[in-house]
Order: sequence, then structure tokens, then C-alpha cells
Amino acid sequence: MPIGYVTLKGITHDEAKAELGIAIMDSHYRSRGYGSDALFLVTDYAFNKLRLSALGLTVFPENIRAIKSYEKAGFQTVSILKRAWTMPGGEKEDMMLMELRKKTGR
Repeated sequence: MPIGYVTLKGITHDEAKAELGIAIMDSHYRSRGYGSDALFLVTDYAFNKLRLSALGLTVFPENIRAIKSYEKAGFQTVSILKRAWTMPGGEKEDMMLMELRKKTGR
């Protein structure tokens, strides 16, 4: 049974970018490094197999655990998208836009 998921969507080969989505849905498996491992594997695949140059993602600003994991993987905050997400009750929530660029060697 899966404990979560990781996706690459909106892949644009002409711009060499994609959007990353990841979640550990089963709370029993959170804070055990599975998300960090999955982040490492999917970023390696995106940059080295798919030859992408940048990955983006959005996260709720209060999701500190996820933000720390993304920063550990090298993602940086690009901007705050004000009122970008509509909750089931109609409330609007901010989202943080983060990006990881492939390191280029010299």
C-alpha cells in the first residue's frame, strides 16, 4: 500500500521545467526521511534523465516541515502567491512558490 506520492507534471521540454508535487499521506511515515529520499530521487531523475533545468512547487506557508525539507533539497522561495488557493469553505489561502535550478558545473 502506498504511503504517499511524488509527481512531475506540466513538463515543458522547450523550457526544460516541470512542477513537482509530493506528499506523505500516511502520518505514520512522516518525519522518517521518506519524503527527503523521494525528493532526492525525483530531482535526480528530472535533472539527469529528463534533462530539465528547473523544478517548481507550491506549498502552504504554514507547512514548516515541508518547507524545511524543500530547502534542505536546495529549493528557494521565489514568491508568495496571495490568496492563490481556494479552500473547500471558500476561504482563500496564500501559497509559497519555490524553485530548484539544476546546478551547472564549470
